[in-house]
Amino acid sequence: GLEVQLHTKNTIEEHVFTGLLKSYLIKDRYSCKFARCGRTDAGVSAFGNVISLWVKERRIKGTDNISLDYCKMVNSFLPDDIRLIEFSEVPEDFDARHSCLWREYEYFFPQGQ
Repeated sequence: GLEVQLHTKNTIEEHVFTGLLKSYLIKDRYSCKFARCGRTDAGVSAFGNVISLWVKERRIKGTDNISLDYCKMVNSFLPDDIRLIEFSEVPEDFDARHSCLWREYEYFFPQGQ
């Protein structure tokens, strides 16, 4: 599932936070203003979710055009089946949960079960 759960550390959110911390993009999970657009239960895919959070400055100080590649940095600490695909700068008041205009859920059930 996407969300951190009390009984396991093996969630997408937990892995993403580990990557963010190890790449020094956030100080801790509480001060980065983290929000998620959707959520999933344990064992359910979290494909295509949107999160918002405050991270370290993207531009490298003292340079005009060199930027940090956030996705590459975090992905280097993630398991192979979890990937950040895109990063976008947004207005300061953007919140993935409350600024979301729509959500789409698809459910797939194996035959014979």
